[in-house]
Amino acid sequence: MTATIQKAATKNSKSMIQNIREEYNKPSKTKKRTISMEVSFICSGNEDRKPIVEKDKDKLSQTEAYLKLVETNWRKNFEKSYKIINELTGLDFKNDKFTVFVTNPNSNVGHYLGNNKIIWGHKEKWENYSTVYIWHEILHSKIRYNNEEDHQIGHSIIELVTDYELRKRLNGGKYEPFEKSRPMLLDAKRKILPYWKEYLKSDDKNIIKFYKYCKTLKSHIRN
Repeated sequence: MTATIQKAATKNSKSMIQNIREEYNKPSKTKKRTISMEVSFICSGNEDRKPIVEKDKDKLSQTEAYLKLVETNWRKNFEKSYKIINELTGLDFKNDKFTVFVTNPNSNVGHYLGNNKIIWGHKEKWENYSTVYIWHEILHSKIRYNNEEDHQIGHSIIELVTDYELRKRLNGGKYEPFEKSRPMLLDAKRKILPYWKEYLKSDDKNIIKFYKYCKTLKSHIRN
């Protein structure tokens, strides 16, 4: 899998996501530099050479520093985290290429934009935070849903893979209480959890099959 990380201008989350969709959902012309682990990062600065107003200079500096932190952590964790995700999901990302547009950490935004593009900017709440949640957004490219019922199931499974199991294996400890995560997914995760525990015991894991299986249990999970 190839992952790329790119810096985006800091605006409010909603308009920023729209701008990213319109302006950056195109092939990048930025020069690449290949690093170890076959992970390449793209870092775009103020390529249009537009004037930067004074009030935005601090935010830009923060974003540049944060991009370095995200890049460093991703590189440090990539080999281990890739093996964990591959073992947990059965998915092979080696032929995939993802672009992560890194914005200011105070933006509190993490969103899969489609076409293997992600926007990310969030304070590091705990060790390896950005690595875990970039994998979370990457899995949104594989586990898709078209309605609210499937969203609750698919998103809950993504959280179990990354927010809980990947975090536990990288950092140690145990699962955080579900109450600390998204309230709208609380009931679905609780009901999927017994099946998830059985899934973790299997030798030949396939997260897409598990997702499809859980969708056959909609009446149980939603009630």
